[in-house]
Amino acid sequence: MNCESLLAQAFQLQRRGHAEQAEGALREALSTSADPVFHLALGALLHDLGRLDEAMGHYAQALDGDNRLAAAAKSGLRDLGVQQTVAALERGDFPAAEKRARQLLVLLPEDRVLRHDLALAFHHGGQTEAARRALEGILESDPTDVNAHVNLGAVLQDLGDVRLASAHFQVALQHDPNCGPATRNLAALRRRSGDLDQAGVYLEYARRNRAANAELLAGLTLQRALQLPAIYQSTAEIDYCRERLLAVLDALDAEDFAFQDPLRSIGATAFFLAYHGHGDVAIQRQIASLVARGYTPQPVEPGPARSDGRVRVGLVSTYFKNHTIGKLNLGTVRNIDRERFSVHVFSIGDHQDRTATAFRRCADHYEAVPRSLDAARAAIARANLDVLLFTDIGMEPVTYFLAFSRLAPVQCVTWGHPITTGIDTVDYFISAVDAECDGNERHYSERLVALRTMQPHYARPQIAGGRKPRAALGVPDDRTLYLCPQSLFKFHPDFDVILREILRGDPRGILVLVEGQNRTWSELLKARFRNTLPDVAHRILFLPRMSGADFMSLIACADVVLDTPVFCGGNTTYEALGLGKPVVTLPSDLLRGRLTYAVYRKMGYLDCVADDPARYVDIALRLGTDLDFRRTAEAAVQERAASLFEDLRAVRELEGLFARAVAGERGIPDTSV
Repeated sequence: MNCESLLAQAFQLQRRGHAEQAEGALREALSTSADPVFHLALGALLHDLGRLDEAMGHYAQALDGDNRLAAAAKSGLRDLGVQQTVAALERGDFPAAEKRARQLLVLLPEDRVLRHDLALAFHHGGQTEAARRALEGILESDPTDVNAHVNLGAVLQDLGDVRLASAHFQVALQHDPNCGPATRNLAALRRRSGDLDQAGVYLEYARRNRAANAELLAGLTLQRALQLPAIYQSTAEIDYCRERLLAVLDALDAEDFAFQDPLRSIGATAFFLAYHGHGDVAIQRQIASLVARGYTPQPVEPGPARSDGRVRVGLVSTYFKNHTIGKLNLGTVRNIDRERFSVHVFSIGDHQDRTATAFRRCADHYEAVPRSLDAARAAIARANLDVLLFTDIGMEPVTYFLAFSRLAPVQCVTWGHPITTGIDTVDYFISAVDAECDGNERHYSERLVALRTMQPHYARPQIAGGRKPRAALGVPDDRTLYLCPQSLFKFHPDFDVILREILRGDPRGILVLVEGQNRTWSELLKARFRNTLPDVAHRILFLPRMSGADFMSLIACADVVLDTPVFCGGNTTYEALGLGKPVVTLPSDLLRGRLTYAVYRKMGYLDCVADDPARYVDIALRLGTDLDFRRTAEAAVQERAASLFEDLRAVRELEGLFARAVAGERGIPDTSV
């Protein structure tokens, strides 16, 4: 049979569903002729069969054909390449996506879709500079490419160049006024800079240009409402912002919409709500109810059944890296009993620092997943977990919206972000007895589990490279240093009176704070201080943000370490006490204001715990002005702090909770245990 007849026979067999016989006919044809048409036909057949690597080889050989065949081969290669690279990106396999895109770009060097895919692989894989160069290359050939401007803006944000990122988002809008990602990113940039009015302008612009899309319209409305200020000038402003948020939530309750992908449509959380000092369960439930409206994630296939009898525990976060959440949870992952449990860590993002590497090494299974709800859900489902622990819900959008999926029979959250979630699919909130007051169950949508031992298993902090002197940190040697090392958005307006009285009570004292992640936060707080403590505001020193080692040296140099009431320290409390520095604290009734108190209870030392603002001022001034009292307090902390660190009891109690919850028992510890 001649080659043309074999080709006709192959097409006929393929149409009838006899793929294997069609493949045999085409391979027989290729054994007698290297005509590119046979390679093209076999490539298309193998492509349909899902044998993509083989298909790519035959498409590549068909490129040597005439113009018509070459065009068809390029089309097949492009479709195949996009399919493979997108699949690799969605499952978080960024090296595979990069490899496939590079291979195809050798054959199709001008294909813009593949060039975009390569840039995305670079960006999500942590090769930010490579992503920048790739996107700049696309814009050199076509300065009107809207997607390239949006993606380059996102890359520049990661590189810290907010001004240039904003410029690219604005150019994208010039070319496409309906570009939702550009408007949302511009709104987010303005919000983070503290310019909520301009953020609202961009969101309103997006609303006008997308008014026909009820989901996106509702999402933008909710996003705008959730963009609460980081710094408030007064408690009256807090009350106003809460009332405005509630009004928007009530209005949305009456609207007809459904969120198919809330990460895309909303893309924000009510992060700053937790810093108001109120019980927030009603608001959190209302927000979650709006998000869940119509959001019904497709079922995902579970992984293989358990064969070793161990309980499978998963942990998920965006912050399993050199971050507070990474520090608070590494010891738990490292020390869970592997005879009874297997530990699966899911990192949103492919982090590469020392802490991320430690998580990779000590987990039974570690997987970096992209910022995609579908990809994250699929990755977690494959583990076929018994328990899924969200270490922090509400700090960023991906894990917040991920928590609306049922990915394990038991789903828990703990105090990485110490506020209830309002989400029905989160079963337990893991806290500690000393961090809760009687009746605090009413502040949680989850079942409150108050463990006897204060979490976490935490390594005692050290100062890398040795302690630096004050002069090297920009702090005067001849003043009493009152240090409040907390994030600036923890400075509730009610704290100003306390700070004023401390500085008035010690004329030689200076208050040292660290600049916020956004310089606008510092300016807003300085403006507030000029109004609330005008006679001593000149003795408040804002230091630039610094390395972790310098930050620890700053704590070690302090005469007095001050905790923020309303929302107190967590990681910083462990760091200060680990260095032998007492922390003055004023516990509130809610978990977020009681963590330092709970740590002190675990130590059995309460001399620096105040029961009202006046007592807080007295303790701080005594530490600052009475050297004997300060030395006695430091010695007591140094002696007792060992009980806080590397405490396996915390891990064992957590294991007991997981085992009982999985077994369906009712004996979960409560606050009376």
